[in-house]
Amino acid sequence: MKLLKLRLMVALIVLLLVFIGAGCTDEMIEDFTEELKKELRKDMEEAAEEQKQSISDQVNEGIDDLRDSISDVIGELNDSIRDIFPWLPGKTDSVAEPEPDSDPVSEINGEPDKTNGKILRAIEWAKNREDLENHYINECHRFVWEAYESAGINTENFRGCAISVYNRYPNDIKQGEPPVGAMVLYSIPPGLIGNENTIPHTALSLGEGKIIHNNTYAENSSIVEIKKYNEGILGVFDYLGWIMIYP
Repeated sequence: MKLLKLRLMVALIVLLLVFIGAGCTDEMIEDFTEELKKELRKDMEEAAEEQKQSISDQVNEGIDDLRDSISDVIGELNDSIRDIFPWLPGKTDSVAEPEPDSDPVSEINGEPDKTNGKILRAIEWAKNREDLENHYINECHRFVWEAYESAGINTENFRGCAISVYNRYPNDIKQGEPPVGAMVLYSIPPGLIGNENTIPHTALSLGEGKIIHNNTYAENSSIVEIKKYNEGILGVFDYLGWIMIYP
């Protein structure tokens, strides 16, 4: 706009000189006037375009600032809600799944974890139910299935009691200390503790000689507990061996 005013002043001075100059005809003055109008119109259009672009830039900048402010407010609101309700999904401080190359299963079992961390989640699920009473009475096998299934490991081909699994996969049953994540199988022969029939028992191996299982120790009484795989009440069981149920 300042440039426009300057050019207008220069044009008026030139016009004044033309009027007072000698030999100027009306036609010359009219031509000059038309040229001046064109220049002025051009300057006004350029000035209007610059002003429009300036306004557009200011609007876009304001929108960006508003978007950033809304994003910050939403982020703070989400953090506040998750602090109040920590069980909601998406909590940023949730436990991350271990990377395959640092998976403790690989170190204990001596081979890469083929479940991409699923077996660790199954064990975590089982450990979280330690000391749970009277929930799996006479259903030790269901406790182990649900641990696997909670982590997305299919147990369809391993359903049934310990003896059923043992008879179904005799060539896959291994002896010795069970590794992490193995299904561990036991049985009590008839008559050993006054029982008329064979009593099967299933547990989940935690590695390092430990298992977690549901112990039905009396009628209508049971508890989830961690023991050595050959300790305590398990000493009266025949140890049938262990089997990996995942790929």
